[in-house]
Amino acid sequence: MAEKLPRVVIVGGGFGGPAAGGDRRPDARADYIPIVVADACGAGHQEAADRTLASLRFAGDAIITEAAQVCQVLRRRAPA
Repeated sequence: MAEKLPRVVIVGGGFGGPAAGGDRRPDARADYIPIVVADACGAGHQEAADRTLASLRFAGDAIITEAAQVCQVLRRRAPA
């Protein structure tokens, strides 16, 4: 039987408030692994963005990372 690989969603964009964190939880429930690229997310209100990221970290439903790490992994996986 072939190994089933996880489905991954890489997220960047804007965090305007508490609703942004809730947007990632359905991904986890649908058997996706949401990867939030924290430094690729703009924020209309920095304190709200910080709370959203803290909530995502606490819930454990998403992997929080930085753009440099994502680029490093994608470069390793790119065909030669």
